[in-house]
Amino acid sequence: MTGLVDSRDGYRPEATSRKRLLLVGDEESIRLTLPQILAQYGFEVTVSATLSDALDEIKIHNYDILVSDLNVSEINGGFAVVEEMHTMQPRCINFILTGSPTEDTAQTKARGVATIL
Repeated sequence: MTGLVDSRDGYRPEATSRKRLLLVGDEESIRLTLPQILAQYGFEVTVSATLSDALDEIKIHNYDILVSDLNVSEINGGFAVVEEMHTMQPRCINFILTGSPTEDTAQTKARGVATIL
């Protein structure tokens, strides 16, 4: 399902009532379990295993929520995904997943991250 682009704010309305979530992570266990759990709560989940795939998804589809591993594909690769999402789709709520948070909260908020999980 491809959306229509409003170039002023990056919003692309799509014909779906479910919230669309992009999950970005290179850990197979996360990619297999989280979508099942999130689907139970009514989310339509798209999974990307690499930074490149995630950046392609952001250009094609509209998302309500982004959940990205901090170190997907490279150290701090999750921030690259968040920064692109924040530019292309500023209405999207962005979260970073990490097992070892190291970034200062103020820095993450400045980069468009709602919170680190």
